[in-house]
Amino acid sequence: MKSKNKPYLDFLLILIFSSVSLFPYAGSFSRWKNLLVEYYPNLLLISVVFFSLCFILEVFSINSPSYMVEREFSIFSRMVKLLVAIAITYILESTIFFSHSLGRKTYLTFFLLSLVYSLTKKAPELPRVLWKAEVPIAEILEKYRISSISVADISLCNLVVMDGKIGDKTLKNILSKEKILVFSLEEFVEYLGKLIPLEIKSAEQTTKEIISSDKPLYERIKRLIELPIAIVVFLVLFPPALLLALIHQIESPGPIFYLQKRLGKGGKEFRIIKFRTMIPNAEPEGKPVFATRNDPRITKIGKIIRKLHLDEVPQLINVIKGDMSLVGPRPERPEISSRLERELKLYPLRRRVKPGVTGWAQIHFGYAGDDLNQHLRKLEYDLYYIKHRNLPLDLHILYKTLILFLKPAMD
Repeated sequence: MKSKNKPYLDFLLILIFSSVSLFPYAGSFSRWKNLLVEYYPNLLLISVVFFSLCFILEVFSINSPSYMVEREFSIFSRMVKLLVAIAITYILESTIFFSHSLGRKTYLTFFLLSLVYSLTKKAPELPRVLWKAEVPIAEILEKYRISSISVADISLCNLVVMDGKIGDKTLKNILSKEKILVFSLEEFVEYLGKLIPLEIKSAEQTTKEIISSDKPLYERIKRLIELPIAIVVFLVLFPPALLLALIHQIESPGPIFYLQKRLGKGGKEFRIIKFRTMIPNAEPEGKPVFATRNDPRITKIGKIIRKLHLDEVPQLINVIKGDMSLVGPRPERPEISSRLERELKLYPLRRRVKPGVTGWAQIHFGYAGDDLNQHLRKLEYDLYYIKHRNLPLDLHILYKTLILFLKPAMD
């Protein structure tokens, strides 16, 4: 909510919003005028608290990895921040005054007015970007598919990109105080590309960062949130998915479900559950075979099930059981994982978290097939998620997955 040049204007508008928000609670103009005088301390309090919270949340966003996520989906990001701010304000106001004096209608109106204002605010002025190194920028941007627009929109600060590691932390701190962001090349690519650039970043540094990214409290909260979501989504989607699976039996008699060994957190094996979409015995020799485009093993009804992503619905049972999470790196088969570990030595780092039904790599890259370079790119996205995972990022991934889920129905 903070405006770069005129923060006092934001506070003034918030104070006006809080006053106008009393009207639905009052019900009439005359009573509204009386309540305006009566509740002036409350209005001033929620305005100050709400403004301060929005300011803190915006500063935190700009200086955190989630800023790139929020830029990509700013409406969702702003709404979440406003909801957090209004919830904390609601709790503090009720605690200080020992009752929800202003009424819930007031807070709902206050939130809607603030949201409209937040979404209509003019975007901040784009920064100047200063290159302080001879680095192959064009090659980097192309390889990691980084948009040149995002380079200009990286932050509210100027930017210095330095070739190699930054040895002088004093210089970095001084420049940071002057609102100049300083990145090494690998930090720059990670920040803009939203991936860990394994070809230019040392394996030792990457391993150290991933190992130090353990978040036990976050994992517990995530489990508490995702379990009811998984149950509800399963109850909604399983009946239509099962109906298609039964129709599939007419075209291709055989097992309805497809069970397959996968590796979970810490390398623990479990059986993933999916609806069968291929002919029976699609791997007659028992050796893993990557699916391909227009794979002849996929039946006609199976193609429909896959296009609607309904073959993935039974995986929610794995989530409910605790084998998987809603969001995380996709679980791999032991045979394929062993092969990839021989080729990509950082591949085992994916198993530091539970595998997911969807993930950061899935919404950015999709299916890798039998191409080792594509698996490397997916690993870069997976490691980025493991390093930076948090609840806003999980919500963003679920939203993007929902869009991908609904897209076939809209095509």
